Amino acid sequence: VHAVSGLLVGSLTSGVQLAISQSNTGGAWDNAKKFVEKGCVSIEDKEGKPIVQGKGSAIHKAAVIGDTVGDPLKDTSGPALNILMKLMAIISLVFGDFFKSINDGRGLLNVPTGAVAEAVADVAAVPVAVVAAGPPM
Repeated sequence: VHAVSGLLVGSLTSGVQLAISQSNTGGAWDNAKKFVEKGCVSIEDKEGKPIVQGKGSAIHKAAVIGDTVGDPLKDTSGPALNILMKLMAIISLVFGDFFKSINDGRGLLNVPTGAVAEAVADVAAVPVAVVAAGPPM
């Protein structure tokens, strides 16, 4: 049961961050292409004169590739992760009693319920020596 709850919390936390990141990235790359197509991007030549980089330029070609990658991120990957997070929560609720029934909640390896907490406490209690870099002052 502890493993399932840990998996659920970790996947929900990372799923929310990933969904937001993918949606924002896709939208930014889509808007970057529109920004270049409007003629808002310019570079300076050797004499310092601005050269507008519009359609057909190398910058526009790169923006089109970014838009091609960004559209699936914005339109499909972000919303799909939202569905995955809801599905994981529902599955954990549906199968919670089943997971609890395996060795009274200790799982297939029959790990005592307090063993993990004791192991974490033992690791946290180990003293750590701090070594300063450089000569003593």
